[in-house]
Amino acid sequence: MRRHDHGVAGAAGASPRRGLAGLAGLAAATALAACAPPPVERTDLVVEATTSTAPATSTTAPDPAALRLGQRTTTSEGNDVEVTAFVQPVSPGALQPDRGMEFAAAEARICAGPRGARRVTAESFRIEMADGTTRGRSFLGPKEPALTQARLGGGECVRGWVNFEVPEGERPAHVVFQGSSVARWRAGGR
Repeated sequence: MRRHDHGVAGAAGASPRRGLAGLAGLAAATALAACAPPPVERTDLVVEATTSTAPATSTTAPDPAALRLGQRTTTSEGNDVEVTAFVQPVSPGALQPDRGMEFAAAEARICAGPRGARRVTAESFRIEMADGTTRGRSFLGPKEPALTQARLGGGECVRGWVNFEVPEGERPAHVVFQGSSVARWRAGGR
C-alpha cells in the first residue's frame, strides 16, 4: 500500500477536503480500536515459550525429597516403613549374580498401623539407578534374613533384607517403596 502525505490543507497537490477526510478516518479508526475487546492471551504460545530445549544436566546434589536411611515414613494406610541400611557389594556366598552384576541389599522394616497390614512383601521395594532406570528385587540373594511376605496385625512389625542385582560398580541413587504410598531413600549413587 502506498502512503501519501496529504499534510495540512493548502499543501501542494492536496485539497482541504481530502485532508479533513483523512483526519476523520483516523479518528474513527482510533475510536473503534478503543472499543475493541482486549486481545485474547494464547496459552499455547506461553507453554511453548517456557519449554526449555536445553539438555538436561546431571547433578551431584542429593534429592531433597528423598529420605535418609533410617528415616521412617507413614503410608496412606497408616503403616510405618523405613529402609534402615543399604549394602553394596554383598558377598555372593554360594549364589552368583549374573555376569557383569553384583549383589546389593536394603534392610527394610515395616510396622502395621492400628488396622494391620494386609500384605507385606519384598516386591514393594525396588532400586532406582542414577540414570533413572529401576530394578526389582532379586528372588535369590545372599543377604539374610530375607524380608518375607507377611500379613501383620495392628502394631506388628517385620524386618528383613531385600536383595538386588546391580551393574558392577554402579551404586543406585535410591531405594524405592511403592505400596499404598511411595517413598524414596537415598542409597548414595548419583
